[in-house]
This record gives sequence, C-alpha cells and structure tokens, in this order.
Amino acid sequence: MDRRKFLEMLTLGMFTVVTGEACTSSLRGMSYEELDNLLPRPEGRDEDPHEYTKLLQEGEYVIPDEVFDIYSQTIDPRINEYNPALGGYIDKNRLNSPEKRKTFQQRMRGIGKTEEEIEKYFRLFETTNIILFRKKVLQSERFPELLDHERVHQIITNLPVEVQRQMRDVANKMLEMRENGAEDREVLREKGRDKIGRGGLFRASVESNWQEFYTYLLQGKWSEITVNVFRDNFPQEYARVQEIQNELIDKKQQKNSK
Repeated sequence: MDRRKFLEMLTLGMFTVVTGEACTSSLRGMSYEELDNLLPRPEGRDEDPHEYTKLLQEGEYVIPDEVFDIYSQTIDPRINEYNPALGGYIDKNRLNSPEKRKTFQQRMRGIGKTEEEIEKYFRLFETTNIILFRKKVLQSERFPELLDHERVHQIITNLPVEVQRQMRDVANKMLEMRENGAEDREVLREKGRDKIGRGGLFRASVESNWQEFYTYLLQGKWSEITVNVFRDNFPQEYARVQEIQNELIDKKQQKNSK
C-alpha cells in the first residue's frame, strides 16, 4: 500500500473516543432536521461522481473541506495539509476548551464565515453520535470502505461500557500476544503491514485506539493467521464481531429497501 493510502487509513476514526466510556448527548447539538439544512447532500457529477451520498443514512454527512480542515486541525495539531483527516465518528464535543473555541472561531473568520455561520458550526461539532466526512472524499472509490469503518466505530462506542472494556482488553492482548509464541507475535506485529502499511507507525496508530483492531478485522486487513488466533482464543469476542458485521449488513439492507 502506498504512503498516501496508508495515511488515509490512519486518519479514519480520528475523533472516536478511546476510553471505553459510553457517549453522552450534547447540550447544544443540532437535530437531524437542522443538520440536513446546514449540510445539504452534494449533487451532480462534479461533487459526487459515484453517487455515494445515496449510501448516507440519518446522522451521516459530508462537510465543506475547508471547514473540516479547520475543525480537525484545531482539535489535533498532528493533522495538517500533508496528513489531512478524511472523516470521523463524533462521539463527544472536542472543541471543549476556551483556547480551542477561540482558535476555531478565528480560523473560520479567516475563510470569510459570518458569526452566525460560525455559531452553527459550533453547534454542529457539539452534536454527538454522528459521522462526518470531508466533501472531497466523495471523489474516492474507497468511500464505501471509509463509511463502514466509521460505522464500526459508532457501533462499538454505543455498546455497554462493560462490553467495551472486555473488547478493549482482548484487543490489547491480541496486539501484545506475549504468551502465544514468536510466530503469532510476529504476525500481529508485522504481518499486518502486507495489507495496511509498514512498520511502527501503523502499530502506534492501532495501539492508540483499541477499536482499530476490530475495524481492521472487519474489513479484512489482518492476516488469516491473526484472525484464526483471535477466533480460537477469544470466541466470545469473535462472536460479537460477527454480530457487528451483521449489524452493518442490516444497515445497508435497510437503506436499499427504502
């Protein structure tokens, strides 16, 4: 996988909670009706050449690139024009300090947004349990994969706290694999690069958010050996992953039936 695609994988789920805490409702967040008015679906071959907006469901939106850049760079200084965020599941308000709010406001003024528009975007980013993508991602044929990735984050984050803790513990064990021998340890640490990317940057990304073990698992990014180790050693979590997979399938079928 080339570096550009690798960085795309790393910037998925950028806004997903990693603590295992259940997401909470926003005090000033927007209703779906308000979100629909603020973020109308792109139309036309220029903006949506693959008609991917037809895949979006309630609570899933695309947002102007420049606004998404300002938001993502404000909440995470590691993000920049060379390593932009593509999208994410919003689990909580991350413009949660006076400094971040001031920076966001100043940058939005810098691209010509009015105070009324800035206030609306403040409320957008205070809305929880939604999925946002930068508009440019609609140009990529990988959009369906990116959408599924964020949906997995959403499903996991909304599971009971105790279930999340169990899944986190298993994911961490799978990433360490101290007791299962050198071969499995080598697979878990290095084999994944064959399908995802090379070396420690990938491992650091996964280990910083245990949910990524499951998102990559569900999208076939781990080797067959790693999947077998997971299935044989943690049958309860393996069954739960199958349930998540079925939920993703059901979600797509519900959209197609409308």
